[in-house]
Amino acid sequence: DGDECVAVYQVYAEDDVCALTRRSRLVCCNALDVNLLAGPGKGVTFVKLDGDDEVVASFTAATPVSIEKSTGGVHKLGSGDREATGRGGKGRPLFTRGHVEKVVLPLPTVPDFGKDNPA
Repeated sequence: DGDECVAVYQVYAEDDVCALTRRSRLVCCNALDVNLLAGPGKGVTFVKLDGDDEVVASFTAATPVSIEKSTGGVHKLGSGDREATGRGGKGRPLFTRGHVEKVVLPLPTVPDFGKDNPA
């Protein structure tokens, strides 16, 4: 009850994945460290949240990300800003003032399966 899906994407064993919260906390870990829960706790536990926080985005560590802050600035997240913090913790803060207003991710690419494309 009250849960929602934030992102779905394909990853490989060597990929790192990240989650960003509204209060600007970033958690990154290897995809193999994310455990699938079964039974009453179905889903994935990836980040611990405070009562007033929520996950606003999830993405692979290789994805370029721009974060619009409540203070009016834009924070660009580069690959050097994404060291592995370990799954299940609160993550590390990206900035100290304001919170995340909007996360801008690149548009997904769609393969062309037209007749001109050899199989």
